Amino acid sequence: MAPSLQAITERVCRYYGVTLEDLQGQGRTRKMAEVRGVICWHAQRLDSATVAEMAVLFGRDPSTLSRASVNIDKKIKVSTEFGEEVERILGNLGDNAITQA
Repeated sequence: MAPSLQAITERVCRYYGVTLEDLQGQGRTRKMAEVRGVICWHAQRLDSATVAEMAVLFGRDPSTLSRASVNIDKKIKVSTEFGEEVERILGNLGDNAITQA
């Protein structure tokens, strides 16, 4: 069974040292965008939530979150180190279901 969006969000927020409230805020800093992107990337690959559900959670347009996930995917393909970091964030939360698309 896939981890819940809440479980993914909590784990990623803890890793990056931010709160859900930070992600829901109006700020558009690169760090917050990356954190949202990592959450979206994991949630999509683990079938934990749709982009529309994540958009509601974060108060963002679905296309913005979709683009953030695509950007994370591109960054993973360019940087093995970043890809390994993103995979480590969830650890065994996804029962080893995390794979690069």
